[in-house]
Amino acid sequence: MVKPGVVGIDIECLRAAAQVRYSVHGRSKNPEVLVSQARLRTLSFQPEHTEKSTWRHKGYKYEFVDPPRQRDPIMPLLIKAIRELCQDQRHGILVSNTNIRVTPTTSHLPFWPPSRAGPGNFSKCYTFKQDWQQFPATVEISGHTSDWSQPLTADKLIAKFGNKWIPIKEWLLLLPDPTILKKRSPMMVSLKWWQRNGKTFPLMELPSEIRLIIFEYALGGELYPLPTIWREGYYYSDDLESKQQAPISMGIGLKREMLEYGRITEMIYGGYEYAIPDRSNISAPCTALQLVSKDVQEGVLKAGWEGLRKCFLCHQIFTAVADSKTGLAVRFNFLGKIRLDFTNDSWFRFLGIEIHPIFQQDATQSLARYLSSLSELTDLEIFFRSPGDGYRGDPWASSRRTSCQTTLVDWILKLAFPHIKHIYNVKLIGFIKKPQREHWQRTLHLACNKSLSDYDEAAEIDAIFETPIHLLPPSCICRKTCLNYHPVRYVSRWNLDFDEHDEFDFEDDEVTEIANQTGGEQSAVDRLTEQLAQL
Repeated sequence: MVKPGVVGIDIECLRAAAQVRYSVHGRSKNPEVLVSQARLRTLSFQPEHTEKSTWRHKGYKYEFVDPPRQRDPIMPLLIKAIRELCQDQRHGILVSNTNIRVTPTTSHLPFWPPSRAGPGNFSKCYTFKQDWQQFPATVEISGHTSDWSQPLTADKLIAKFGNKWIPIKEWLLLLPDPTILKKRSPMMVSLKWWQRNGKTFPLMELPSEIRLIIFEYALGGELYPLPTIWREGYYYSDDLESKQQAPISMGIGLKREMLEYGRITEMIYGGYEYAIPDRSNISAPCTALQLVSKDVQEGVLKAGWEGLRKCFLCHQIFTAVADSKTGLAVRFNFLGKIRLDFTNDSWFRFLGIEIHPIFQQDATQSLARYLSSLSELTDLEIFFRSPGDGYRGDPWASSRRTSCQTTLVDWILKLAFPHIKHIYNVKLIGFIKKPQREHWQRTLHLACNKSLSDYDEAAEIDAIFETPIHLLPPSCICRKTCLNYHPVRYVSRWNLDFDEHDEFDFEDDEVTEIANQTGGEQSAVDRLTEQLAQL
């Protein structure tokens, strides 16, 4: 045995590592000192490297080196005792997150079986490692039995606790530090427990409705589907037959880093051509559950393609996915719940609006028919992008500024109205004025219920294209200007600083309060109507 050579060891650090208060057989004990002594005992067998414990080696950490492997009948019993504590209803979570591992301290012969141990060998030292603890604890272990000829079990193992012997499980409960539960997230704490408690979750015994909810949560909150049809230049093929035969995938989520780098991902999500939005990252869907079994795979696919909302950042992606007539597109009602998250320029292209040489709508180029032909579509979200994303996403990007958000939103909704009025649930979200949103939500609700009588679709659309050329792009008519003179959200060419700030005025304060204070200020819709009437 190596003599103690504890040079440079912080005794207080060792004592602070053991903060569990425990009572053994009704006798009040303070285990801090005893557990610290167990950790110091490890250093008596394997001292630290004194030449590395100085300030010259700040990154040095003590590591206990396991002895050569040997056939030790006590090791399976110790591992069994640890596993039983992990499954314990009271202490399981803490012990599981502590992740206790055991190894023989030396290569001496085990004390069991007696015929192999030799005379007088009734105990042996074992070292216990754990997470978040640099110094393992070493303790002397023996068997509590009057007849050494009988089989030894985990319940008969005892550890030396000071001058007394206690059951091994009671000693193991002295090691965990409750503060470890605060060092991990609640989800990770539960994950560690389920990994080590030996239990299985009866997933397939749950009702199918509950399973689908679990699968939706596992996949993520929303999907960004992608087609698998390309041609040279990373643009989607215009061949309808190729689109119909191309399968679709759940996509790769949404991350701003993907939009910033890579030509393919720029095209997938719009990239610089359509301006990068300020959006939180959406992780790629976790499809690992599909590997569990065929039944689980079917449930995951159904939850993903029918339960989750499908989001599209570009009209090209939406039409390519909608054209798919093979594989998953045939098996599931996958476009029943969607979100169209286009830029204003992408909306103009989707609706067939031409800017040059004249301001008009080309019905042959309009793709709005996709919304009319989706009989399974019952839930539609229209997300209007922020003017703060930059004028590259504006139809009149050459003017080097954005157009009036209120005017463009109104034009887009008027042109899309004939194709979305039949949809049961249409929700307008994003950067749209509150009075304007409430007006259009009410109009769409009445149209869906076939109770809208005073709305002339053709006249409203004709009025848009009667706008004089000198009033294009439309100037701001908002209460607070919404114009943006930056091409994208990058405010520095070299540092690539991303501007996440938005000053868009949603006009979501009380209209009555504004009227009382200003003498009757008009809403955004009223101002827009009056402005167009004067054209």
